[in-house]
Amino acid sequence: MKKVEASPDAGAKAEWLAKAKALLAVPDSVTKSMTEYTKDPADIYRWRTDMAAAIMASGVEVALEEK
Repeated sequence: MKKVEASPDAGAKAEWLAKAKALLAVPDSVTKSMTEYTKDPADIYRWRTDMAAAIMASGVEVALEEK
């Protein structure tokens, strides 16, 4: 998010930034506390899929390090 916020077209990405910030909060359907969480993997995959879509929609290119 920092790269998008710092980019010259950050204003054009305002909608994306709002959605990305909202996705940072883990929904209660996934976990309410350290001891209360879902046992249904579909809830976790749904949230993970939304996160992945937001990352891909950011337009930020990430260089992968080679080991």
